[in-house]
Order: sequence, then structure tokens, then C-alpha cells
Amino acid sequence: MAVNATLDVVASGSEDGTVMIHSLRSGEYLRTIVCSPLPHRLDLPPDQQPASTINTATERGVDATQHQAIGWVGLSPAGYVVTYSPQSCILCTYTINGTFLASQEAGEQLHSLIFSEDGL
Repeated sequence: MAVNATLDVVASGSEDGTVMIHSLRSGEYLRTIVCSPLPHRLDLPPDQQPASTINTATERGVDATQHQAIGWVGLSPAGYVVTYSPQSCILCTYTINGTFLASQEAGEQLHSLIFSEDGL
């Protein structure tokens, strides 16, 4: 779970690969972000994604077609939502409105997350 009081949001990750966003003050549900199961490039269609992504996931025993449990979620000061799946070792970034921005395979298990002072 992550909290950003300035933006009035709370984010919680789930085993079904989703992040739920609620208002901190009222508790009102705002939206659900459905997280991508694999890192991918926005500029390429699904059939042209790098094969290394699927191969690496398969080597780890990760089903590349299924959403992975969200191990932890972070909210940056700038309003970005960052998720991490320990099964696939993938970090994903979304806007607070749920727009996918980027994903990256970490290559190893991560144990913490920290944002820079500028929120990026």
C-alpha cells in the first residue's frame, strides 16, 4: 500500500495484478489499474515485442500471458504509480489516471523503492 497525502490518494496492489486507487480523505474508490504481465514497448504492436522478454519470463517459470501479483506499489510525489511483481521481477509505471507509461525487468528480486526529490 502507498499513500500520497498531497494528491489525496491511496494505492493498494493485489494478487490479481491490479492496483486500486482510493481517495485518502473520503475513502471513495477512484479507479482500478490493470497491470501489464510483461514489460513491453508502446511503440511496437504485440507481435513485434522483443522475444527476450517472453524468454526471460518463461525461464523464471512465469506465465507470460497471465497478470502477476503486485508485490508492492509506490506513489511518486509527481503522481506516478509504480508497481513491482516479485514473480516476474518487473517494474511498471502508470499515471495516477491509469495510463501505462513504461515497464522494465529488474533482472533480480528487489527489496525497496525510493523516489528522487523531483518525484521521478
